[in-house]
Amino acid sequence: MSEIREKLINNAINTIRKSGIHKLTMRELGQDVNIKSSSVMYHFKSKDKLIFELVQSYNEEFFLHLEEINQNITNPKERINKLIDLYEASLHDEKLCLCGVIAIESNHLDETIKSLVIEFFNHLEKWLKKNLMLLNKDELFAKVILSGLNGAIIIDNLKKHKTDYLNATRTMINHII
Repeated sequence: MSEIREKLINNAINTIRKSGIHKLTMRELGQDVNIKSSSVMYHFKSKDKLIFELVQSYNEEFFLHLEEINQNITNPKERINKLIDLYEASLHDEKLCLCGVIAIESNHLDETIKSLVIEFFNHLEKWLKKNLMLLNKDELFAKVILSGLNGAIIIDNLKKHKTDYLNATRTMINHII
């Protein structure tokens, strides 16, 4: 991947995670890397194709990180807490989960993007289920954890990045697992 293309993807991901899809414009994205908006379109052809690549890139990076957690930590409870740490780090960086933001704004998106976002959440739920099974916990709890984490960072982000909801979510998860 070219250096400019990589910068465009990273800048676009950061823009969406901080401000939403509606704030992502080809003009501003191009300005961030000192190219014209038409050059941005050369790299991605359309905003939908750009968003599709962003989600692909984000998913790959996110799940590589979870794989690292699996390799470095054997305790499933600690693994789940490391996932919560990822959400907390995002909140401290004033960013939301890219797929969470896109899910919120999914009514205006291409079906292939929606499918990729659903795939992200399915994959994350599967990761959680595996760890919960190792703890002899009901795998249905994976849905609760996933929705709790995503809801918590949305509310905490709204409240100027306090972590009240995320901390409460962490406490309840740890109480149950």
